[in-house]
Amino acid sequence: TNLPFLPALDLGSLCSVGGVAGVCHTQAKCAGLGLTQAGTCTQGKSVCCTEVSSCKSVFKTEVSYFTSPQELSNDRTCQAKMEIKSNICYLRINLEQFDLPEARNGKCVEDSFSISISQPGNL
Repeated sequence: TNLPFLPALDLGSLCSVGGVAGVCHTQAKCAGLGLTQAGTCTQGKSVCCTEVSSCKSVFKTEVSYFTSPQELSNDRTCQAKMEIKSNICYLRINLEQFDLPEARNGKCVEDSFSISISQPGNL
């Protein structure tokens, strides 16, 4: 039975709504963290929150989505950072869609993609 006076028991657990992954939070915490509500978690007491960011942003949640603009600024760079908690041992990055211009003579002339760790030993 749904007992409305009981707190949501799924807070902090992973969730998925319509193929979008996130973490269950209260509506207030989701809004306070600046996250996007993807849907509801168990019995509507909590919401499935996801982080959608772009260039010059810092990812802070367990599940995040990055979207780059169609047109880059004049310096043609788009960087984002991730804050990784000290208890995290593994990191997975899924590229759902990724395109770079075709290479000229076998070399990427203008565009590149890289991942770096600023504090070695944390991962």
